[in-house]
Amino acid sequence: MSDQSVRSHVEEAQVLRGAHIERYSFDEALGPEYRRSKAHDERYLYHLNDVRVSPLSGLAWLPDGRMLGESYGSLIRLLGWGAVAEETILPCTSRISRPVIAFPDTGYYHWLLEVLPAALHCLQTEPRAALLVASHPAPYVEQALEILAPPGGVIRSSMPVSADHLILAAIESFGFATSEDVAILQQQILPLVPFRANEQPIYVSRRGSTRSPVNELEVEKAMEGLGFKVIEAERERFTDQVEVFRSAPVIAGVHGAGLANQVWNMSLRGIVEILSPKYFNDCFARLAVSRGVAYAPSMCQPRAEGGEVVDLEEVVRAAGAQLSGS
Repeated sequence: MSDQSVRSHVEEAQVLRGAHIERYSFDEALGPEYRRSKAHDERYLYHLNDVRVSPLSGLAWLPDGRMLGESYGSLIRLLGWGAVAEETILPCTSRISRPVIAFPDTGYYHWLLEVLPAALHCLQTEPRAALLVASHPAPYVEQALEILAPPGGVIRSSMPVSADHLILAAIESFGFATSEDVAILQQQILPLVPFRANEQPIYVSRRGSTRSPVNELEVEKAMEGLGFKVIEAERERFTDQVEVFRSAPVIAGVHGAGLANQVWNMSLRGIVEILSPKYFNDCFARLAVSRGVAYAPSMCQPRAEGGEVVDLEEVVRAAGAQLSGS
């Protein structure tokens, strides 16, 4: 914003959250791959004039093509996973004069923990703004629109648009869910979804996916024996996921986006996560411990004949301990 050619597009910049360090209290037995802290800069909510925005990715840029990093997240994401630089050379098919908020489909994890809370922060500032979505977004985006958007509050496009007034809450660092985002998800979404008491723990199945251990069927049967309900989260409607996860005492499953649904649960006791050494990510572990939830990982091991297997007894033992609170 020190550059006047950029500053001229910024009508207002509000501090959404001050700079701080978030700490994650992991058990000392867990290795350094479980990150113990994250420094966050000040986070801003912007009111921008005369910018371009993509309904497919949420990327925003100035008329001269300079991209606004806050609209998309980290440099890692921009240059690697989900690179979108070519969007800035696509023609804008329409101009939107009313206030607009980007609401792209970015895959369930990043949509739930980055896109949706950012949109909610923006709607809290300007409830009359329209949500800009792709012409044919993912089912969970459509289902969220049913409870979020007022009549006439959705604009659909398959191409970038020119926006006279874009409201933008800066997207946080890639994969780090912040406390203010978890809070606004609970404050704004939970009242819109009917509450159904569920004292049954949940096992989130990934059977059939590339991340599934070869003995996941045996794991599911063992978990059912402990009283767990086995679900495939990706087959559930968005509101049904909110409903089923919000009061389960314990959530277990193979690493995957379904475990992000722990954010709906304000009384969760524990998370049991099955991980692969080929694809390690501590995102769900950090999310759990940042909310005071007990976390127990179980790492798969490769087999000589191919595939990976998880220690069934270890998973059952961890799940039983979480259920008993020990």
